[in-house]
Amino acid sequence: MNWSPLDAARQYLAAGYSLLPIALDGRKRPAGQVLPRDADGKPSWLPFQKNRPTESDLQHWHGSTVPYGIGIICGEISRRLIVPDCESDSIVTGKQIGRAHV
Repeated sequence: MNWSPLDAARQYLAAGYSLLPIALDGRKRPAGQVLPRDADGKPSWLPFQKNRPTESDLQHWHGSTVPYGIGIICGEISRRLIVPDCESDSIVTGKQIGRAHV
């Protein structure tokens, strides 16, 4: 089966995860141009820490010919999801296990 980003986003949402669109520039940051604005007019993904996106949000983010990436918000909103981010080979290989802070 050939899945689109919209299909994948729907599956994540159905599984109980809160999502946000990720920019396509490779920097792993939210796609600010399509996020809601805060009181100062700046893009903010904080609303998705309290409420999961709607089908309309998913369509806007992932239904175009160039869909945004998919980010999953960790914590209570996403079934208490925790994702360790290991960007060092020594941590990934276990060399830092005794010194890791959790």
